[in-house]
Amino acid sequence: MVNIFVAKTTQEADLIIGMLKNNGSYAEKESIAGSPSMDWYMGSSVYCQDIFVDERDEEKALELVSAFFSK
Repeated sequence: MVNIFVAKTTQEADLIIGMLKNNGSYAEKESIAGSPSMDWYMGSSVYCQDIFVDERDEEKALELVSAFFSK
């Protein structure tokens, strides 16, 4: 698994993961700091979330993410 994006919130991470899965790429998120129990307790994390995809899907996933989050 390779890190392709850092989402600012759990909600943003979930949206990105959903988009990637809808386009055929398996994706996971992982909190950069803090406890995963904070997500459950607070309803969302105040910490950033790393988005990971399989190495074989990296190029396609980066293109999808950059299409939505390019400046």
